[in-house]
Amino acid sequence: MFVLNIDSVPNQPSQNYLLFTPLALGRTYIPQFSLDLVGGIWTELTGFAGPVTNGGQVSITDLTATQSNKFYRIHITYP
Repeated sequence: MFVLNIDSVPNQPSQNYLLFTPLALGRTYIPQFSLDLVGGIWTELTGFAGPVTNGGQVSITDLTATQSNKFYRIHITYP
């Protein structure tokens, strides 16, 4: 089961921390965001720190999470 956790970064109100697991060999993981879930438009996340991999977990810090409603997902591709 793939799990994505999102949390705020302490003392950094304009940043969000994304942690996802597990990783599967041969797959590409692309963080995406949307500001409106109704429209169904997802944009590749830019302006982030990471990814940092620790075992089977990956962490990314969104450095530009200034919007009050910012939704995240990880787009997983397999060649």
